[in-house]
Amino acid sequence: MSADSGNQQIDFVACDSCKAKPGSPILCKGCLDNRASIGVLSQARDKFKKERDELGHEMLELIAVTEKRIAEVQSENESIQRSRDCWEETARQHCKNEQFYRDIVVKIGMLFGDAAKTSDDGTIQEDVLALNVYPLVEELVAKSLTIHYYFRNELKWK
Repeated sequence: MSADSGNQQIDFVACDSCKAKPGSPILCKGCLDNRASIGVLSQARDKFKKERDELGHEMLELIAVTEKRIAEVQSENESIQRSRDCWEETARQHCKNEQFYRDIVVKIGMLFGDAAKTSDDGTIQEDVLALNVYPLVEELVAKSLTIHYYFRNELKWK
């Protein structure tokens, strides 16, 4: 009987006294035990190889599932990054637009001088206070309309 150990072959070899017996001798207890041990080891090796192969297949399946999930997560990540980039561009454009219109309000406020720079407590600030611009424009429009109606009405009567 022989057992294959990977690339090595394990053959049962009888002891010298069993070898010396003619024909198919009855083996001594030591040789019988050795032959049985080789059989048990051979079965254990075959079982180990089978389990190793099964684990190898399971590992390949796990690797395939893991690689698939990694690809899914990378795709989700790329999608999230694209979405984030779009929102960042939207925010950047919003800030740019906001600054554009704020600059217009500040330029209009500069036409009113210190009145647009005066805080509620009466102190004059270095920059135009955007909150003051609308009431100043509203007051100017009201005065302009009053003057316009006054002259229009005055010119009709003469």
